[in-house]
Amino acid sequence: MMLLTLVLSLLLVFGADYLFYDQPIGWTVGLYAVMVLLAMSIKCGRFWRTRSGMVIGLGVLGLVGAAILGPNWRVAVLGLLGLMSLGIIARQGWPTHIQIWFKRWLEMVLIGWMSGFMDARTVRQVHQRYPKRSATWWRGLGGIGVWVLPIVLGMVFVFMFYLANPLIEKWGVALSNHAARWIKEFQEVVSIWRLVFWYVVMASVWMLLRYRVRQVDTEQTRDPVVEDIYRLRSFIDRWLQPGTVVRCLIVFNVIFLAQTGMDMMYLVGGAELPDHMTYATYAHRGSYPLVATALLAGLFVLATFRPGGVAEQSPWARRLVTLWIVQNVFLAATAAWRLHLYVEVYTLSRMRIAAAIWLLLVALGLVWLIVRILRRASNQWLIGMNMLTLVSVLYVSAFVDFDAMIAWHNVQHCREVGGKGVPIDLEYLQELSPTTLPAIVWLRDQLDDDNRTTAYLANQRAAVLQQRLDEQLDDWRGWTWYSSQAQQATVPRQP
Repeated sequence: MMLLTLVLSLLLVFGADYLFYDQPIGWTVGLYAVMVLLAMSIKCGRFWRTRSGMVIGLGVLGLVGAAILGPNWRVAVLGLLGLMSLGIIARQGWPTHIQIWFKRWLEMVLIGWMSGFMDARTVRQVHQRYPKRSATWWRGLGGIGVWVLPIVLGMVFVFMFYLANPLIEKWGVALSNHAARWIKEFQEVVSIWRLVFWYVVMASVWMLLRYRVRQVDTEQTRDPVVEDIYRLRSFIDRWLQPGTVVRCLIVFNVIFLAQTGMDMMYLVGGAELPDHMTYATYAHRGSYPLVATALLAGLFVLATFRPGGVAEQSPWARRLVTLWIVQNVFLAATAAWRLHLYVEVYTLSRMRIAAAIWLLLVALGLVWLIVRILRRASNQWLIGMNMLTLVSVLYVSAFVDFDAMIAWHNVQHCREVGGKGVPIDLEYLQELSPTTLPAIVWLRDQLDDDNRTTAYLANQRAAVLQQRLDEQLDDWRGWTWYSSQAQQATVPRQP
């Protein structure tokens, strides 16, 4: 089995070098994921016989489709996480504790690259412990030690014949010339960074094919870390008695209700803002602090309403905390509305999309927190549901071309075409992926003579992006569905 792992790993290294090294990144990310999944199925395909392994394996194949549309960091992260999970399932089955999953993933990331060295040490120990059983074929050749002298003497004789025989000398010169050329070509092709790339790929695929499971004790033992956790719990229970928690929640609900009322007045009710403050400024200043507030609220609830804690036994505390979390969910919604108002004026960007997704995850996390309190579920259940929500949101977003979305939103709402936003930032759109080309071409064709300078700049940016697309798609490795669709945009006009 070790030989099979070595052969599969070398094939995957050669495949990675051919597909990725100094090559454009395109649909080949999905092709390589299929190659790795196939190698794992050959080496340790037991995960296909489990329900969890089947679901994750099909999820990885779904990400292959996302890579064909257009690879991004979400495809890479989720694909690697899925392959790592399949390696864990093949060795251990489906761990029931979310803590074990985190430990396994962390081990694979931090020390997984040492799997090859650990296997080599194991082989050496087996050879030392069972020399008769493990080295029969090698002892048949006499071992390496008895071959040193024959090889050295043979080279001496070859050298003497080289000096004495012109024909052998001619062959030797030709062979040395070929060898020198091969060495020179090898040095030109294989750089130190290429060797590093080979090693990283080799260590990664070896880890996936030969992941070693360490036994994890799921029962809490009285080690120093656990003792610190117990002391922290005792401290919380001593200072946050049910009466104290109820009074805190009353104050929190009143404060949050006042904040919610002001948001409704300014954002919906049409109340006038203070002098020198626009709605965009109001929206921008409020969105991120509200996210931080919601996170602090979640931490307070986790600390005081853990399963079996004293606060959870109080009916009034449970009612008030449910009301408070509902208000936090509403605040997350108002933060999203603030972000929407800001985007309407100052256009869309990658960071603002990330902020919107983060707001969605915070709101869903708060909802799961309410469900956990009402069901009196464990924190492990809460962590698992939040992890599932995070992976689901990232999985769906892996199929979305956010750069094209940003470009189309910005060009359709910019001031040059009669929108309410700021003037178009063509330089930012050019810094995104080449799939922004159709939006820039559309903007160029919509501009009138009053925006001749902007039209000229748009045509220049479109020409640059068209060149980048052509260079990427000239190599079959760089093809993606999104880039091929963008290439069909109108050819930039001559300035």
